Amino acid sequence: MKKTITLMMTLMVAICANASIWKANADTPVAAGSQLVDDDLLTATIPFKTTLGNVKKTIAGESFTNYIQVRTDKDPTADTPTGTEKSGSSSIVVDVKKDVTVTVYYRRQSVEKDGERSFNSNDGKDLKIFDQNANYAVLDGEMSILEEVQNAETGVVEYGFGTKTYTLTAGRKYTITARGTTIYFFGFKYEESSNTQEATAFDWIFTSISDDDVALLNGDITNWEYDSGNERWSNLTEYKNAPLTAIKDGEAVELAFTKGLTFTAGKGGKLRLEKKNKRLSLNGGNITVSTPSLKAGQVVTIVSRIANKTAFERRLIATNLYVAEGFGPSKADEWITNIGVVAKDGPITITTNKGGINLQSISVSVIQEKFNVTVGEAGWATFTAPVPVSVPEGLSAYVISQINSDHVLLSSVTEVPAHQAIVVKGDAGKYAMTAIESAAVVSNQLSTSTDYVQANGTQYALANGNKGVGFYRVQEGEMINGGKGFLKISDSSVNAFTFGDADGISTIEQNANGRMDFYNLQGMQVAHPTKGIYIVNSKKVIIR
Repeated sequence: MKKTITLMMTLMVAICANASIWKANADTPVAAGSQLVDDDLLTATIPFKTTLGNVKKTIAGESFTNYIQVRTDKDPTADTPTGTEKSGSSSIVVDVKKDVTVTVYYRRQSVEKDGERSFNSNDGKDLKIFDQNANYAVLDGEMSILEEVQNAETGVVEYGFGTKTYTLTAGRKYTITARGTTIYFFGFKYEESSNTQEATAFDWIFTSISDDDVALLNGDITNWEYDSGNERWSNLTEYKNAPLTAIKDGEAVELAFTKGLTFTAGKGGKLRLEKKNKRLSLNGGNITVSTPSLKAGQVVTIVSRIANKTAFERRLIATNLYVAEGFGPSKADEWITNIGVVAKDGPITITTNKGGINLQSISVSVIQEKFNVTVGEAGWATFTAPVPVSVPEGLSAYVISQINSDHVLLSSVTEVPAHQAIVVKGDAGKYAMTAIESAAVVSNQLSTSTDYVQANGTQYALANGNKGVGFYRVQEGEMINGGKGFLKISDSSVNAFTFGDADGISTIEQNANGRMDFYNLQGMQVAHPTKGIYIVNSKKVIIR
């Protein structure tokens, strides 16, 4: 057996055949928290201190001189997303910015099965990739063992050198590790996946189920139970970020009813395919549905209804989606339309909150050039988009330039950068923001998120409350939908930050004629006012 020599090493990123490749070399950092790669496709980091070795090896045409040891004591979980530290080895955490195909180059041990040595994918001796955004589901990779190494004395195949290829999704975080043995990790090659080049429209209609699917479901009594009285099939097995399938002739066949979607749900009827009631039933809380990878700017429309006539607090919560309409607690036993805009390239997920939800359809459009904002009766709303947009006529838009003791100052804008929240003012109705090439970033106290935010007492959302229109503290535990502007203020006893009601603010030009005495909101006279809110003749005005 060869002895292992441990040395310090580094990374090298090179471009090869339109792909980037990371190769370990003698200067690769091995301290906990070291970053291996950071570019426009992905970031790769080692959370624990690892060991470094050197060996000259050629795998699949790529030459390597060094490796790092990859292993953890325990697999990743919600409490330990990077796994549990194994002395001398580390996992690798990959934060994916665009859909990529990743090929890893590594050495793994063989396993004995039925009296023979083999290399079984995803067994206890193999490298695994855990999807942190999908309850740490293990991805299936395409493995190729290109060279087997035998023990010189016994002739037993002890380990092999090879590659494993995965497709990783934009907007997700993954943990690469092994547990049953230490993996020699030489490097990895990655390139943008072809499916990210253009947006694709999707439609999932759950009001009918095909005869082929009916035959598949009826033929798989191990995984699906049929209720003839209600004409529905209920899952008997658990799903972890997996497509809905039925077994036919010993193989899993994906159902056309939900083809392309993946689900996380417990067994025992948590998923119901209902032919009679023409719907897909998510029967319980914390059931997750994920789409394929989408493009920022695509519009997702979901038609849903609560699965209980009185449990109106139930709702769908979404990730990677700027909510334009719906996604709030249900108010009646009727179908409602939920609309959102994909925030960043990657899948969107919806999760049932506080109980079951029925789905009638999920539709995804191609990329939009206009993005709607709805202004309510109070005359105000918040808005953000995944691309830069211009503000239409009839609508005024503002950023919050300053937060004072109990009020905020607004500054007018006519263009909005991607992912920047604004406050808009206008007559009640729907307005279309038009996509533009670019927009300048300005100082702004408003926060936003690509996902929903669960309040912890420091968030303030736009509302028309007892002090007029302003930002009011959100009750702890409540949720703010993705794409909504909000204030985040710690250590404040103030319950609301106001800027006057819809009729209490006028707008004047900066070079207004006639004598006017300007006072700031603290009551101090201002000789040369700039953009902002002031008191003029006992009224609040905005200077643009």
